Amino acid sequence: MAARLKRWMLYVLMYAVVGFYFVRTGVNFEGEVGYHQSVLDKSKEQYANRILFPFAVDAVSNVLHTFSLDYFGDVARLYRLLYVMVIAAVALAFQNYLRLWFDEKTSVIGTLLLLVSLPFSFIITGHVDSLFDLLLFTVGAHGIVTRKFWPLPLIVLIGAFNRTTIVFLAMLYFFAEFSNRSWSGVGIRAGVLVGIEVSVNMFVSHMRDVLDKPVYQDVFLWNIGCHHCLISVFLLFHVFWVLAFVGLREKPFVLQRWALVVPFYLVVHYLTGYVWETRMFLPLAVILIPLGLFSLFPNPEHNRS
Repeated sequence: MAARLKRWMLYVLMYAVVGFYFVRTGVNFEGEVGYHQSVLDKSKEQYANRILFPFAVDAVSNVLHTFSLDYFGDVARLYRLLYVMVIAAVALAFQNYLRLWFDEKTSVIGTLLLLVSLPFSFIITGHVDSLFDLLLFTVGAHGIVTRKFWPLPLIVLIGAFNRTTIVFLAMLYFFAEFSNRSWSGVGIRAGVLVGIEVSVNMFVSHMRDVLDKPVYQDVFLWNIGCHHCLISVFLLFHVFWVLAFVGLREKPFVLQRWALVVPFYLVVHYLTGYVWETRMFLPLAVILIPLGLFSLFPNPEHNRS
């Protein structure tokens, strides 16, 4: 027990250092603060519903300024702290998720490969909410694989205030369960998850009376004309886009089913989002990286259930 605790303390320190390094070198915090402000003043409709972090950071900042703690209440500094915390949490959760199939060494390797991919998702704005989205997907995927439905509604509820992408967790649940239970029961549970996200989205949109609506036709046409976008998306998970589908039938059943989600996820985001914003594709890590690891480390002792 003591040895395991020491190892986890080491992992916490290691992943926090990685997060600190990214904060120092990879993130434009002027853009982050600009994104934060655009959510508060609703100047960009596509960001207006992502209220979780901007509202929380704004509230904490106001409290700290009230107590004359202006240095700590600086919005950019608060986001720097959030980055370190969220990246460390993502890494720890992802390592624990990979342990469902792999030994500790392979799980650490897979987590480090994820961290290496993160800088390819860094653009001018909106990183921390995307990283938190990945955290929620990782925890949710762990719950689905271990057949625990009860945390999923809470995860979707929290995620709905962050990004609409969390609705895909319902698809992961449905694809993982529909062959093991009745269609009606699984469909109802997945529908509940979708209903939570849609309800929150409608509530926030109504309460905030969001401004200019996006024109998805323009988004689609822009993506078609963006010749480097597919390259940017490929670089995010590099060879894992290919390794994930090599020998797919020999890999865990739940991951085989989730592989079907990947093309659908790509098409939806290609039609409704600017695909050069590669951070949108981070949740696919819960599918692509474990699938790719099975190609890199075909250990027969791995749990393939």
